[in-house]
Amino acid sequence: MSKKITMVSRMLILLLTVVMAFACFAGCKKDNKGTASTDVSSKVTTSLTPTEEIEELYATDPNIPATKDLGGKTITFGMNTLYTASVFPEEGANELGDRQIARMREICAAYNCVIEKVDLKWDSMVKDIMPALLVGDDVADVILPVIRQAGPFIEARLCENILKEDISQYIDLTMPWWNDTMTVASGVGGAVYCATPQFTSAADTTWVCYFNRAIASEIGLNPDTLYEMQANKTWTWDEFAKWSQKAVLDRDNDGKLGEGDRFGYASAPWHIMLAFLTGAGVDMVVQQQDGTLKYNLNTSHAINALTKINELMSADYYRSAESGDMKKLFSEGDTLFMCYAIYAMRSEEIRNMEDTWGLVLLPLGPSADGGWQKEYHSRAEQNTTCLFFPTGNEDLADAALVVEALAFSSWKKGVTDIIELSYLQYTKDEGSQYAIDEVFNVSTFAYDQLLFAVGGSPTWQQLCSQSFYGVIRQKAADISYVISTNEAQFQSILDNFYGEATQAN
Repeated sequence: MSKKITMVSRMLILLLTVVMAFACFAGCKKDNKGTASTDVSSKVTTSLTPTEEIEELYATDPNIPATKDLGGKTITFGMNTLYTASVFPEEGANELGDRQIARMREICAAYNCVIEKVDLKWDSMVKDIMPALLVGDDVADVILPVIRQAGPFIEARLCENILKEDISQYIDLTMPWWNDTMTVASGVGGAVYCATPQFTSAADTTWVCYFNRAIASEIGLNPDTLYEMQANKTWTWDEFAKWSQKAVLDRDNDGKLGEGDRFGYASAPWHIMLAFLTGAGVDMVVQQQDGTLKYNLNTSHAINALTKINELMSADYYRSAESGDMKKLFSEGDTLFMCYAIYAMRSEEIRNMEDTWGLVLLPLGPSADGGWQKEYHSRAEQNTTCLFFPTGNEDLADAALVVEALAFSSWKKGVTDIIELSYLQYTKDEGSQYAIDEVFNVSTFAYDQLLFAVGGSPTWQQLCSQSFYGVIRQKAADISYVISTNEAQFQSILDNFYGEATQAN
């Protein structure tokens, strides 16, 4: 795969990554431009597949006892209904879910406890449960919102610090069953408030690039060449744009592209813009030396990357489409590429499409030195489930023990199940397995995802829409002007968020 390193080296690097991240909360090391640098995008990849890695690493979780009597205690998980089935599947629905249920029952037996879900409406969790948490009501021992909802809970100081001893005696965020980029992306003032263990949907919601093998062959692109470029790290935005342009077909010869014509790539505009940013190693927000947060798009690299993204997204070969329309376009042969989360392969449209398709990682974006990124980084979408421990819980240690047991079991046994039962059975060529294996390594979270609903009028997301996102599809947009004009408002939201979240520190 990407880098040939030993398992011991990988664990040391992961440890150093998180240690450095925690150090950044107290004081980040500055780069030679004077801005704080916390490159959360640089996830380590390995030459081994996830299955091989799991076999070589831990036989048991060194952070928790093999058994412990919790006295029949019920540990409740406040679960957003969008992804409830991914954590609490319905028994008998499918083999993957049944295996997960069996693992949960083993954990309950080992610790003499009950794991129970509390259904929370996914798109109104903040409105529905924040008032209860503010007055100290018991909602659940663990709460699992989608990441874009997490920021307001952090700002209101309703999340326990995962580094707190009650929790950290069992949960070690440097372990491979915890996503290390999320560890950095949810840190405020030396604390870590949210996490994404293996049993959440991080890999499943990570964006990849589907391609139609028949269209590729028709325009002179040997489908296997895509896999070679991916392996050789020459699969870049330029290659993506070149083949997207060649795929265009004006079927009705009216001189413009529209319904019934063929496009180069289709994707949802908000998500692909952010995924492209991650692929270029651009973080919208960084932590400074004193731990405060800084808006980071007004840099030469960020503006250069956004300018290139503007070219990709204002091109005639791009078709903006949300989930249903995007899958319809791809499945009916109306686009060469579809950029979407890896879980899309399970959809009815993709399963039943006539043409054979393949799967590669999103292409490499530009680097600050004028070349291309050396490693693939792919954003997990902001609807990915994360978790936090609400304040006021008197049984934090017991909840942490059960969460850690679930995280380890979902990594040790569940990753293999996911690859076999949720991915490989749907793929249509052997080359796709590279991306399927690597998606567990490249899945990346960024700080701005937590901030989606933070702010007043406007919120972070609304300000994004009013500024650079508002012009990203306009040809030759003046990105630099838009960024500089709105920088003060973005920074104000960050300052208010940091001030509120650290008020009690």
